[in-house]
Amino acid sequence: SKVWPEEVEAILRMHHLVLESRVSSKPNAFSGNILTAQVVLNTNSYPGVESELRKWIFGHAGKQHVPATISIVDNLDTTSSGKVRRK
Repeated sequence: SKVWPEEVEAILRMHHLVLESRVSSKPNAFSGNILTAQVVLNTNSYPGVESELRKWIFGHAGKQHVPATISIVDNLDTTSSGKVRRK
């Protein structure tokens, strides 16, 4: 299935704990590509947030949209116009 990273980012941003997100694909020998996500939270610490976010995405879009990894980061690089920088 084709999954657009921007679609998963939008779903993540709907969650009440998420300020910003960046989703990208990463080559995988077994499945072709896997999704990875970096997320900025609006709270300092929240145990189990990765699992909660996976359930949130699954409930809103389905299994193929759930990233293999979700990393909590302090901030994401942005362009001069304020958009999240794609790597």
